[in-house]
Amino acid sequence: MNKVKFIIFTASVCLAIIFILSRDVQAANSQNTFYGVWAGYVNDIPGFCEINKDAMTITNIQGINVKKTINRIVKWEKNDNDQSYTIYVLTENNQKMSIPIDIDAYSDLKLWNAYEFKKSSQAELGKAVRFAEQAKADEEKTKADIEKAKEKAKVDAKASQSSFTDTRDKKTYKTMKIDNQVWMAQNLNYNAKGSKCYQNQDANCNKYGRLYDWNTAKKSCPSGWHLPSKKEWEALSSYAQPNNGCKNCDVKLLNEFGFSALPGGFVNSYGEFHAVGNNGYWWSASEGESLDSDYAYYRAMYYDEEGVYRYILPKSFLYSVRCLQD
Repeated sequence: MNKVKFIIFTASVCLAIIFILSRDVQAANSQNTFYGVWAGYVNDIPGFCEINKDAMTITNIQGINVKKTINRIVKWEKNDNDQSYTIYVLTENNQKMSIPIDIDAYSDLKLWNAYEFKKSSQAELGKAVRFAEQAKADEEKTKADIEKAKEKAKVDAKASQSSFTDTRDKKTYKTMKIDNQVWMAQNLNYNAKGSKCYQNQDANCNKYGRLYDWNTAKKSCPSGWHLPSKKEWEALSSYAQPNNGCKNCDVKLLNEFGFSALPGGFVNSYGEFHAVGNNGYWWSASEGESLDSDYAYYRAMYYDEEGVYRYILPKSFLYSVRCLQD
Protein backbone atom coordinates (compact mmCIF):
# COMPACT_ATOMS: atom_id res chain seq x y z
CA MET A 1 0.00 0.00 0.00
CA ASN A 2 1.51 3.31 -1.00
CA LYS A 3 1.65 6.22 1.35
CA VAL A 4 -1.32 8.11 -0.15
CA LYS A 5 -3.61 5.09 -0.03
CA PHE A 6 -2.52 4.35 3.53
CA ILE A 7 -3.38 7.88 4.61
CA ILE A 8 -6.79 7.68 2.91
CA PHE A 9 -7.49 4.25 4.47
CA THR A 10 -6.46 5.48 7.92
CA ALA A 11 -8.61 8.56 7.61
CA SER A 12 -11.60 6.45 6.55
CA VAL A 13 -11.17 4.14 9.54
CA CYS A 14 -10.91 7.11 11.88
CA LEU A 15 -14.03 8.69 10.42
CA ALA A 16 -15.91 5.41 10.78
CA ILE A 17 -14.79 5.08 14.38
CA ILE A 18 -15.77 8.69 15.10
CA PHE A 19 -19.18 8.12 13.46
CA ILE A 20 -19.81 4.97 15.48
CA LEU A 21 -18.66 6.62 18.68
CA SER A 22 -20.81 9.63 17.90
CA ARG A 23 -23.87 7.44 17.42
CA ASP A 24 -23.08 5.61 20.66
CA VAL A 25 -22.69 8.90 22.51
CA GLN A 26 -25.96 10.20 21.07
CA ALA A 27 -27.71 6.97 22.02
CA ALA A 28 -26.25 7.13 25.50
CA ASN A 29 -27.33 10.74 25.89
CA SER A 30 -30.82 9.83 24.70
CA GLN A 31 -30.87 6.92 27.11
CA ASN A 32 -29.91 9.24 29.94
CA THR A 33 -33.18 11.12 29.53
CA PHE A 34 -34.93 8.03 30.87
CA TYR A 35 -33.01 8.12 34.14
CA GLY A 36 -34.99 9.55 37.05
CA VAL A 37 -38.24 9.14 38.98
CA TRP A 38 -41.82 9.25 37.67
CA ALA A 39 -45.14 9.06 39.46
CA GLY A 40 -48.21 7.27 38.13
CA TYR A 41 -50.41 4.18 38.37
CA VAL A 42 -49.90 0.49 37.58
CA ASN A 43 -53.11 -1.57 37.58
CA ASP A 44 -54.88 1.36 39.29
CA ILE A 45 -52.41 1.30 42.19
CA PRO A 46 -50.48 4.57 42.74
CA GLY A 47 -46.74 4.44 42.81
CA PHE A 48 -43.42 5.50 41.36
CA CYS A 49 -41.17 4.25 38.57
CA GLU A 50 -37.47 4.81 39.22
CA ILE A 51 -35.02 4.15 36.37
CA ASN A 52 -31.24 4.22 36.14
CA LYS A 53 -28.75 2.51 33.87
CA ASP A 54 -28.86 -0.79 35.76
CA ALA A 55 -32.37 -1.14 37.18
CA MET A 56 -36.03 -0.23 36.95
CA THR A 57 -37.71 -0.08 40.37
CA ILE A 58 -41.50 0.07 40.73
CA THR A 59 -42.67 1.28 44.15
CA ASN A 60 -46.41 0.76 44.68
CA ILE A 61 -48.04 2.65 47.56
CA GLN A 62 -51.56 1.58 48.46
CA GLY A 63 -52.75 3.09 51.73
CA ILE A 64 -50.24 1.99 54.34
CA ASN A 65 -48.73 -0.75 52.19
CA VAL A 66 -45.49 -0.15 50.29
CA LYS A 67 -44.28 -2.75 47.80
CA LYS A 68 -40.99 -2.32 45.96
CA THR A 69 -40.20 -4.42 42.86
CA ILE A 70 -36.65 -4.22 41.45
CA ASN A 71 -36.03 -5.32 37.85
CA ARG A 72 -32.36 -5.56 36.86
CA ILE A 73 -31.73 -4.08 33.40
CA VAL A 74 -29.66 -6.38 31.19
CA LYS A 75 -29.82 -4.43 27.93
CA TRP A 76 -31.06 -1.15 26.47
CA GLU A 77 -32.18 -1.44 22.85
CA LYS A 78 -32.81 1.79 21.01
CA ASN A 79 -35.83 1.93 18.72
CA ASP A 80 -36.23 4.02 15.57
CA ASN A 81 -37.71 6.86 17.59
CA ASP A 82 -35.00 8.74 19.53
CA GLN A 83 -37.32 8.86 22.52
CA SER A 84 -38.13 5.16 22.56
CA TYR A 85 -36.31 2.09 23.88
CA THR A 86 -36.95 -1.51 24.68
CA ILE A 87 -35.28 -2.59 27.88
CA TYR A 88 -34.61 -6.18 28.73
CA VAL A 89 -34.81 -7.02 32.40
CA LEU A 90 -34.52 -9.86 34.87
CA THR A 91 -37.18 -9.77 37.55
CA GLU A 92 -36.58 -10.59 41.20
CA ASN A 93 -37.60 -14.16 40.33
CA ASN A 94 -35.10 -14.21 37.44
CA GLN A 95 -37.83 -14.12 34.84
CA LYS A 96 -36.96 -12.49 31.53
CA MET A 97 -39.08 -9.56 30.43
CA SER A 98 -38.92 -6.94 27.70
CA ILE A 99 -40.43 -3.53 28.44
CA PRO A 100 -41.05 -0.91 25.74
CA ILE A 101 -40.65 2.59 27.14
CA ASP A 102 -40.85 6.01 25.57
CA ILE A 103 -40.80 9.60 26.69
CA ASP A 104 -42.37 12.69 25.13
CA ALA A 105 -41.31 16.31 24.97
CA TYR A 106 -42.98 16.97 28.33
CA SER A 107 -40.90 14.25 30.03
CA ASP A 108 -43.97 12.05 30.48
CA LEU A 109 -42.96 8.39 30.56
CA LYS A 110 -44.96 5.49 29.11
CA LEU A 111 -44.38 1.81 29.92
CA TRP A 112 -45.72 -1.15 27.94
CA ASN A 113 -47.55 1.42 25.78
CA ALA A 114 -50.18 1.53 28.54
CA TYR A 115 -49.02 3.00 31.84
CA GLU A 116 -48.26 6.74 31.87
CA PHE A 117 -46.10 8.44 34.49
CA LYS A 118 -45.43 12.11 35.19
CA LYS A 119 -41.96 13.38 36.01
CA SER A 120 -41.32 13.36 39.76
CA SER A 121 -38.27 13.26 42.05
CA GLN A 122 -36.46 11.23 44.66
CA ALA A 123 -37.72 13.71 47.26
CA GLU A 124 -41.38 13.04 46.35
CA LEU A 125 -40.78 9.30 46.31
CA GLY A 126 -39.15 9.41 49.75
CA LYS A 127 -41.92 11.61 51.12
CA ALA A 128 -44.65 9.23 49.91
CA VAL A 129 -42.90 6.17 51.34
CA ARG A 130 -42.30 7.86 54.70
CA PHE A 131 -45.94 8.97 54.88
CA ALA A 132 -47.18 5.39 54.25
CA GLU A 133 -44.70 3.93 56.73
CA GLN A 134 -45.75 6.42 59.40
CA ALA A 135 -49.43 5.64 58.76
CA LYS A 136 -48.67 1.95 59.13
CA ALA A 137 -46.78 2.56 62.36
CA ASP A 138 -49.72 4.62 63.66
CA GLU A 139 -52.16 1.84 62.77
CA GLU A 140 -50.03 -0.76 64.49
CA LYS A 141 -49.84 1.45 67.56
CA THR A 142 -53.62 1.85 67.51
CA LYS A 143 -54.02 -1.93 67.33
CA ALA A 144 -51.64 -2.30 70.24
CA ASP A 145 -53.57 0.31 72.22
CA ILE A 146 -56.82 -1.55 71.49
CA GLU A 147 -55.33 -4.80 72.74
CA LYS A 148 -54.13 -3.04 75.89
CA ALA A 149 -57.62 -1.58 76.38
CA LYS A 150 -59.15 -5.03 76.00
CA GLU A 151 -56.80 -6.53 78.54
CA LYS A 152 -57.47 -3.65 80.93
CA ALA A 153 -61.21 -4.14 80.41
CA LYS A 154 -60.92 -7.80 81.32
CA VAL A 155 -58.91 -6.97 84.45
CA ASP A 156 -61.30 -4.17 85.44
CA ALA A 157 -64.31 -6.39 84.75
CA LYS A 158 -63.01 -9.17 86.93
CA ALA A 159 -62.25 -6.71 89.74
CA SER A 160 -65.69 -5.09 89.51
CA GLN A 161 -67.80 -8.24 89.36
CA SER A 162 -70.12 -8.94 92.24
CA SER A 163 -73.59 -10.37 92.80
CA PHE A 164 -77.04 -9.36 94.02
CA THR A 165 -79.87 -11.44 95.44
CA ASP A 166 -83.43 -10.43 94.65
CA THR A 167 -85.31 -10.70 97.97
CA ARG A 168 -88.60 -11.30 96.15
CA ASP A 169 -87.71 -14.75 94.81
CA LYS A 170 -84.18 -15.31 96.17
CA LYS A 171 -82.67 -15.40 92.65
CA THR A 172 -79.05 -14.26 92.54
CA TYR A 173 -77.70 -12.18 89.65
CA LYS A 174 -74.15 -11.38 88.66
CA THR A 175 -73.46 -7.65 88.65
CA MET A 176 -70.66 -5.50 87.39
CA LYS A 177 -69.52 -1.91 87.49
CA ILE A 178 -68.85 -0.30 84.12
CA ASP A 179 -67.53 3.23 84.49
CA ASN A 180 -69.86 4.79 87.10
CA GLN A 181 -72.77 2.43 86.43
CA VAL A 182 -73.59 -0.84 88.19
CA TRP A 183 -75.48 -3.20 85.89
CA MET A 184 -76.96 -6.62 86.31
CA ALA A 185 -74.78 -8.90 84.20
CA GLN A 186 -77.73 -11.20 83.48
CA ASN A 187 -81.18 -10.69 82.06
CA LEU A 188 -83.91 -10.31 84.66
CA ASN A 189 -85.76 -13.54 85.46
CA TYR A 190 -88.44 -12.28 87.83
CA ASN A 191 -91.81 -13.92 87.20
CA ALA A 192 -93.90 -10.77 86.92
CA LYS A 193 -97.50 -11.09 85.76
CA GLY A 194 -97.63 -11.02 81.97
CA SER A 195 -93.94 -11.91 81.47
CA LYS A 196 -93.04 -15.02 79.46
CA CYS A 197 -90.29 -17.54 78.92
CA TYR A 198 -89.31 -17.93 75.27
CA GLN A 199 -91.64 -20.52 73.74
CA ASN A 200 -93.09 -20.82 77.26
CA GLN A 201 -90.24 -23.13 78.24
CA ASP A 202 -88.67 -22.72 81.70
CA ALA A 203 -85.26 -23.75 80.38
CA ASN A 204 -85.19 -20.60 78.25
CA CYS A 205 -85.97 -18.44 81.28
CA ASN A 206 -83.10 -20.06 83.17
CA LYS A 207 -80.71 -19.29 80.30
CA TYR A 208 -82.00 -16.02 78.82
CA GLY A 209 -84.27 -14.53 81.50
CA ARG A 210 -87.90 -13.62 80.98
CA LEU A 211 -89.47 -11.39 78.31
CA TYR A 212 -91.60 -8.38 79.37
CA ASP A 213 -93.84 -5.83 77.72
CA TRP A 214 -92.79 -2.24 78.39
CA ASN A 215 -95.29 -1.44 81.15
CA THR A 216 -94.37 -4.62 83.02
CA ALA A 217 -90.66 -4.01 82.48
CA LYS A 218 -90.96 -0.55 84.06
CA LYS A 219 -91.99 -2.03 87.41
CA SER A 220 -90.18 -5.39 87.41
CA CYS A 221 -86.71 -4.42 88.64
CA PRO A 222 -86.10 -5.09 92.35
CA SER A 223 -85.91 -2.35 94.96
CA GLY A 224 -82.75 -0.24 94.54
CA TRP A 225 -82.65 -0.98 90.80
CA HIS A 226 -84.50 0.45 87.81
CA LEU A 227 -85.08 0.01 84.09
CA PRO A 228 -82.32 2.13 82.44
CA SER A 229 -83.30 5.17 80.41
CA LYS A 230 -82.25 5.82 76.82
CA LYS A 231 -79.50 8.16 78.08
CA GLU A 232 -78.19 5.57 80.53
CA TRP A 233 -77.93 3.01 77.73
CA GLU A 234 -76.12 5.60 75.62
CA ALA A 235 -73.66 6.28 78.45
CA LEU A 236 -72.85 2.58 78.55
CA SER A 237 -72.24 2.37 74.80
CA SER A 238 -70.22 5.60 74.63
CA TYR A 239 -67.96 4.31 77.41
CA ALA A 240 -67.39 1.02 75.61
CA GLN A 241 -66.56 2.45 72.18
CA PRO A 242 -63.63 4.78 73.02
CA ASN A 243 -62.02 2.12 75.20
CA ASN A 244 -62.20 -0.36 72.35
CA GLY A 245 -60.81 2.12 69.85
CA CYS A 246 -63.39 1.65 67.12
CA LYS A 247 -66.93 2.60 66.27
CA ASN A 248 -69.75 0.09 66.85
CA CYS A 249 -67.47 -2.43 68.55
CA ASP A 250 -69.25 -2.07 71.89
CA VAL A 251 -70.93 -5.50 71.99
CA LYS A 252 -67.61 -7.30 71.97
CA LEU A 253 -66.10 -5.06 74.59
CA LEU A 254 -69.20 -5.08 76.76
CA ASN A 255 -68.97 -8.84 76.84
CA GLU A 256 -65.30 -8.54 77.77
CA PHE A 257 -66.44 -6.31 80.62
CA GLY A 258 -68.68 -9.21 81.65
CA PHE A 259 -71.95 -7.69 80.43
CA SER A 260 -72.96 -11.05 78.86
CA ALA A 261 -75.47 -9.80 76.30
CA LEU A 262 -77.37 -13.07 75.94
CA PRO A 263 -79.72 -13.02 72.91
CA GLY A 264 -83.11 -13.76 74.42
CA GLY A 265 -85.17 -13.00 71.30
CA PHE A 266 -88.58 -11.31 71.50
CA VAL A 267 -92.34 -11.73 71.27
CA ASN A 268 -94.22 -9.51 68.80
CA SER A 269 -97.67 -7.99 69.14
CA TYR A 270 -99.23 -11.17 67.74
CA GLY A 271 -97.66 -13.36 70.41
CA GLU A 272 -95.08 -14.86 68.03
CA PHE A 273 -91.61 -15.78 69.32
CA HIS A 274 -88.52 -14.84 67.29
CA ALA A 275 -84.70 -14.78 67.23
CA VAL A 276 -83.66 -16.48 70.49
CA GLY A 277 -79.98 -17.40 70.43
CA ASN A 278 -79.31 -14.91 67.62
CA ASN A 279 -80.51 -11.46 68.62
CA GLY A 280 -80.99 -9.67 71.93
CA TYR A 281 -83.46 -6.87 72.70
CA TRP A 282 -83.69 -4.83 75.92
CA TRP A 283 -86.23 -2.22 76.94
CA SER A 284 -85.27 1.28 78.00
CA ALA A 285 -87.45 3.36 80.32
CA SER A 286 -87.78 6.12 77.71
CA GLU A 287 -90.94 6.60 75.72
CA GLY A 288 -91.01 7.97 72.19
CA GLU A 289 -90.90 11.74 71.81
CA SER A 290 -93.94 11.75 69.53
CA LEU A 291 -97.52 12.20 70.71
CA ASP A 292 -98.06 8.46 70.30
CA SER A 293 -97.50 7.07 73.80
CA ASP A 294 -97.72 3.44 72.65
CA TYR A 295 -94.04 3.37 71.64
CA ALA A 296 -90.81 3.18 73.65
CA TYR A 297 -87.08 2.91 72.96
CA TYR A 298 -85.16 -0.34 73.18
CA ARG A 299 -81.63 -1.54 72.46
CA ALA A 300 -80.78 -4.35 70.05
CA MET A 301 -77.67 -6.47 69.55
CA TYR A 302 -77.26 -8.96 66.70
CA TYR A 303 -75.16 -12.13 66.47
CA ASP A 304 -73.57 -11.05 63.15
CA GLU A 305 -72.87 -7.39 64.02
CA GLU A 306 -70.83 -5.62 66.68
CA GLY A 307 -72.93 -2.53 67.29
CA VAL A 308 -75.54 -1.72 69.93
CA TYR A 309 -78.51 -0.22 68.12
CA ARG A 310 -81.40 1.94 69.32
CA TYR A 311 -84.91 1.63 67.93
CA ILE A 312 -88.48 2.46 68.87
CA LEU A 313 -91.38 -0.01 68.76
CA PRO A 314 -94.81 -0.62 70.34
CA LYS A 315 -94.80 -1.20 74.09
CA SER A 316 -96.77 -4.39 73.54
CA PHE A 317 -93.67 -6.23 72.30
CA LEU A 318 -91.95 -8.47 74.85
CA TYR A 319 -88.22 -7.88 75.31
CA SER A 320 -85.54 -8.72 77.86
CA VAL A 321 -84.82 -6.49 80.85
CA ARG A 322 -81.44 -5.52 82.23
CA CYS A 323 -81.65 -3.58 85.52
CA LEU A 324 -79.39 -0.71 86.56
CA GLN A 325 -78.61 0.15 90.17
CA ASP A 326 -80.16 3.40 91.46
